[in-house]
Amino acid sequence: MAAGVAGLALHPPTPAPTATTVLVQPNLDVSDDNLWQAPGEWQRHIAEFQQLAGASHPDLVLWPESPAPFFESEPRFQQAMKDVATSAEAPLIVGGMGVELSPEDHLYHGYNSALVFSASGMPVGRYDKIHLVPFGEYIPFRHLLFFARSLTGRVGDTERGSNRKLFILPGQDGQRHSYGVFICYESVFGDEVREFAQLGAEALVNISDDGWYGDTSAPWQHLNMARMRAIENRRWILRDTNNGLTAVIDPYGRIRQSIPRHHPGALVAQFGFRSDLTFYTWHGDLFAYLCALLSLVLLGWGGKKLFRLWLHGGKVAE
Repeated sequence: MAAGVAGLALHPPTPAPTATTVLVQPNLDVSDDNLWQAPGEWQRHIAEFQQLAGASHPDLVLWPESPAPFFESEPRFQQAMKDVATSAEAPLIVGGMGVELSPEDHLYHGYNSALVFSASGMPVGRYDKIHLVPFGEYIPFRHLLFFARSLTGRVGDTERGSNRKLFILPGQDGQRHSYGVFICYESVFGDEVREFAQLGAEALVNISDDGWYGDTSAPWQHLNMARMRAIENRRWILRDTNNGLTAVIDPYGRIRQSIPRHHPGALVAQFGFRSDLTFYTWHGDLFAYLCALLSLVLLGWGGKKLFRLWLHGGKVAE
């Protein structure tokens, strides 16, 4: 029995993929120069997206979080997404800006969002990023840190999302499948990502723009965080980034297919669906908390023994 468990840990099974995705890696510039405002620049980028996403009948096409002015309500953006979806005959998940009119202050608020379109190009929903980057997407304790604006001029005023939701999309197998989407460094927070699987997500999607990290070790660290989320929840993860590392990760954390960093292109990859729930998906960090509690008890017990030893001059009283 023990040998069988050890063998499973050292040589986990290789799940067979049942679906196909296209992960577009546009490799867009993250500098201030990337404004998409030059004549013909919008059309050129969208034409590249259409060309890269042109695989025949995938189950899903992804465009990552990227430094692009994609506002969900913009007519030309909606038309472009409709053209891409109908051409690929597949639903899309696209990084962009969600916009909402607040009933409280009657102002429009922007969100870092994953926008979802059906295979016919119709908007079917969006996920607004919940765990924002402090001093990157918002300034925490704005009233106290009033001076931070002058120090972090490029910080946006992104609003925080409030709802982890699933997107039910039809697949090429004739079935409907549920996806959970998390954005950028939300992949670091295992206790939050597991909620998507808990809600019923059969596959996970992570869109990110790791161009801000530059040529450091951070993109690889970020990828490894996503691999841990796959292991914890036993889910395939489709990780689509602006300039790498774009990859498909299997439920055991193995990178099954990937595309080189800084290389514009499209990864046509296979993945699968799962609905079983792991201990971690159900209970989160409970085991870690129990281990920490046990460690404190043992430290307390050991400290008590040392104190008694000191108290009795080096000899513990019986």
